[in-house]
Amino acid sequence: MKGKASITVAVLLVLALYFTGFIYAGGIQSTSPATSQGPIAIEIFEGISVILPSPAQDPILQGLQSKLGITLNMNTTLGGNDYRNQLNIRIAGNDMPDVAWMINRTDLVKNAKDGTILELTPYLSRLGQVTSYLGADYMAAGLVDGKLFAICKAPNIPYSTYIIRKDWLDALNLKVPQTMQEFKDTAVKFANEDPDHNGVKDTIGISGGTWNAFQYIFGGYGIGAPGQYYVKNNTLINALFEPDMPVALGEIKALIDTGCVDPELFTVTDSNLRLEKAWQGKIGILYDQWVNVSKNIGPIKEVNPNANWIQIAIPQGPKGNYDSSASYYTSGLLSFGAHLAKDEAKLNKVIDLFNYVASPEGLRLVSYGIEGVHYNVENGKIVTTPRRTAEGGYFWAYQFVGRDEMEYLPTSFVGWDNEIKFANDQPRLRNLEAFFLPPDGYNKADMDRYISDELVKFIYGRRPIAEYPQFLNELETMFKDSVYMQTYVEQAKSFGFIK
Repeated sequence: MKGKASITVAVLLVLALYFTGFIYAGGIQSTSPATSQGPIAIEIFEGISVILPSPAQDPILQGLQSKLGITLNMNTTLGGNDYRNQLNIRIAGNDMPDVAWMINRTDLVKNAKDGTILELTPYLSRLGQVTSYLGADYMAAGLVDGKLFAICKAPNIPYSTYIIRKDWLDALNLKVPQTMQEFKDTAVKFANEDPDHNGVKDTIGISGGTWNAFQYIFGGYGIGAPGQYYVKNNTLINALFEPDMPVALGEIKALIDTGCVDPELFTVTDSNLRLEKAWQGKIGILYDQWVNVSKNIGPIKEVNPNANWIQIAIPQGPKGNYDSSASYYTSGLLSFGAHLAKDEAKLNKVIDLFNYVASPEGLRLVSYGIEGVHYNVENGKIVTTPRRTAEGGYFWAYQFVGRDEMEYLPTSFVGWDNEIKFANDQPRLRNLEAFFLPPDGYNKADMDRYISDELVKFIYGRRPIAEYPQFLNELETMFKDSVYMQTYVEQAKSFGFIK
């Protein structure tokens, strides 16, 4: 993972425990005492909208129960606000699940302060396999005021890059753009020089998810997109206050003024509609995920057998070539109920469960299923079977600490190894915004809405870019942006991102 954070005191303790022998080379050593009372029942409550098969038809459930001597009750059918409301009802009724998913950091912090979830810092010595698997950065996602209150799932790796119609490049005798100017020239020619040779001016040079369409400009100046926070030289940076932000906005306006940018970029944000235009042959450069190409390769070829979408790196700019920032953060935050502090036997079994799914054996079970049934190992690599394809759509519900994406994805997207690696390997800033919570009583949504409206005015010529310093002053006078920033700086320190 790029952009490694400084290690907090809590995580230093984790690593110390690892190196002093709490992780066992031979697998998971149970922390649970022997019991003659039979399997211990554990409830996992996740708001992920997944319907699991019956226990008798669920080999993952059976494998975990048999290995650990537990009865596992998986409650996964609700999602979003329905899940949050049900969890709150249960908390109010003193019926907290043994393990519950915290939808976001707001929920995590609230429940930590309310005392409904268990502080895990005192139990780090028993979570050796989990801490070894996740590492310091990922464990930091579960910290509240320097104390651990959740175990995170390892986040997805980055999927997105620019993808470009190589056949359109060939049709116009163009090379893959290597500089910002070449990239702009290519987008303009795609819009104006009939790259599909249909005799109609009906093509769009460039599109993507709002600001992502302009990533080559932000990355070329070595800055993040609006709304992103990251660390440079031990300083937390708000991208809006980067000296080169107005310069980048000027470049974006110049690109839009050529007429090559998707006119629906900020008005139609449904990604499916954008993809549909691309696959129908209307867009030449798209900022999107390789997975969307892989899943749509049939329809793409059906519309145009010659269509050839390839990934390209961000062209070199004056100050860098960063691809889009990545958060390396997961919303998969799983907290233990505070009641477990008084039930040592159950707590130990929950810890055993998390350690096991973080171990090579357990991780393989929850990722791929049963060897010889759902997958085989050939030349040291996992090769999935048709049965896993048919039955494995729900396995991820059991991936309580996530999975090894670089091993996992090629088994699900066979033949896309190069694209997966390419997207993951691009240089990226680490966007820390997901870690931060605004000060109490502040309405961040109003500020975000104002920022978005004003920035769109700048790039579409409805407000002079010369007024950008005035815009920054407005953020302070209207929203007290400095208060937000100071709060975020303090939180960044508590996570160990800055000293």
